[in-house]
Amino acid sequence: MKLFGFNKKEKTFRITNPDREWVEDNFKWLIKFFGYPNRQSEQIIITEKFFPNAFSNRGLLIQNVIIKDLSNFLGLHSSKIKFEIHQDLRDVYRMPFEM
Repeated sequence: MKLFGFNKKEKTFRITNPDREWVEDNFKWLIKFFGYPNRQSEQIIITEKFFPNAFSNRGLLIQNVIIKDLSNFLGLHSSKIKFEIHQDLRDVYRMPFEM
């Protein structure tokens, strides 16, 4: 594998200047587009704290529960959120993984 100049024959790991510039440019773009992360905010995970409607119901209904939580969380009207439900053919019983 020759990622960042790593070669199996040589046991040294070298990062070249183009590699370093590529990483720096990507970080600069991320910071420019998204800004610095807020240290005071916590990570949003699917828990009862952030998705109370989803955890209050026994059944998981995307239309009524998850979309309502997302619209409240993002400050959007629920009609602005569009979704589609797809089924992966690999989940169908006796369906081969490769056709």
